[in-house]
Amino acid sequence: MSGIAGLLHLDGAEPSPSILERMIRTLVHRGPDGEGIRIAGPVGLGHRRRTAAAGEEAGGQPLSNEDRSVWITADAAIYNDREIRGELRERGHVFRSQADAEIIIHAYEEWGPECLRKFNGVFAFGLWDDRLRRLWLVRDRLGVKPLFYARLPNAFLFGSEIKALLAHPAVKRNVDVPALAYFLGLNYTPAPRTLFREIRQVLPGHYLLAGASGVPEECEYWDLRFQEGGDSRREDDYLEEFEALLADAVRLRLRGDIQPGAFLSGGIDSSALVYWMRRLGRGPLRTFTVGFPERSFDELSYARSTAGRLGTEHIERIIGAEAAAILPEIVRHAEEPTADSSMVAVYFLAQTAGRLVPAVLSGEGADEILAGYETYQAYYARRAYRILPAFLRRGILRLACAAWPVSERKESVESRLRRFAAGAETEGEAAHGAWRMIFTPDERRDLLRPTADPAAGADYLELYRRYFQ
Repeated sequence: MSGIAGLLHLDGAEPSPSILERMIRTLVHRGPDGEGIRIAGPVGLGHRRRTAAAGEEAGGQPLSNEDRSVWITADAAIYNDREIRGELRERGHVFRSQADAEIIIHAYEEWGPECLRKFNGVFAFGLWDDRLRRLWLVRDRLGVKPLFYARLPNAFLFGSEIKALLAHPAVKRNVDVPALAYFLGLNYTPAPRTLFREIRQVLPGHYLLAGASGVPEECEYWDLRFQEGGDSRREDDYLEEFEALLADAVRLRLRGDIQPGAFLSGGIDSSALVYWMRRLGRGPLRTFTVGFPERSFDELSYARSTAGRLGTEHIERIIGAEAAAILPEIVRHAEEPTADSSMVAVYFLAQTAGRLVPAVLSGEGADEILAGYETYQAYYARRAYRILPAFLRRGILRLACAAWPVSERKESVESRLRRFAAGAETEGEAAHGAWRMIFTPDERRDLLRPTADPAAGADYLELYRRYFQ
């Protein structure tokens, strides 16, 4: 992980080094091992470095090509780096370091923006092409690496985190009311918005081109494609291919000089990941788990069983009520309000792991691609439920909800039934949206009425409709 920031002056003036330094130093926690800035005409690039592997020091950023016509600051991990380096060397490119940022520069020289199709990895970077006088901002396919930007009257800014942009004296801290309405509905702010009116996120699978006009040109370079029908493969074929892809993904991440650890919950996703790390890795593997005194939240026994079966060096940490003391620190890192309570557990998990290993792998994102959330299952349960006559199904659910007592357990039957009932009577994407809803439309309008902003009624269901289509 690294921290990146930069600014482009639209009037051609040279940026202030002191402002750039102020921006990049807000990201010292992302890169504690070094700092670099570069002013190249109207653009300023900054970088905070974390040295995780041998050979990275020579690639200190910002980094340029041989004739200094292209400069980059990048937070990147290119997993197929050996293959790309080999191809570029055959085409005459000479490398000075092992830095992934240098791969991106040479790939851009060779293939232009089409180089993104070559990369297997996660990345966010800002690249200045002095010949074309344009800034290229890129975020990886699924948005693993964060990248924010702001357009001011005379400047265009970017950074790994919002706090880097807020360090610029011209960036205001005004609330984006539609984003706040989305947040109250979903418990998070969907991209490209943030809760700051002037600050936006680069969407996953997108890049921005910014030049002297200051109006960034947005381009989608990747999206998930699904072709229904026309595939004669059996289920076993899909399972075999998925297993091969997962094994290959783990193999690529185990390359290099560092030995990563793993977050292990004992669930299917992280357990499968640790299995392949043990099978494909070398040397001992450290796994990390957090537990809680409340039994319905605690998963230590599952993680312990998996670690014992796979022979890992397992480290556990119990989190109690004292965790409340670190909430201000979590808020500082979150930058925007977020209601994801798992942040507390992940904070302690990362803190514990960070003392013992340079990096970790985790099963994050598997519920999204493997339909692991209950809301996905509820969509199909709703089909069966709707077969019953309306008067019968409503009466059954009403009685069931009344029969189950309110519980403080992590998964209360009563609360799940009520949430299912709220969406089961609606159609399509509205059902899914209702199951995800925190505050109802009327509650959101009441909460936001003091803003006197017509955008306070922003409906997050429009986001669901777009993706359902």
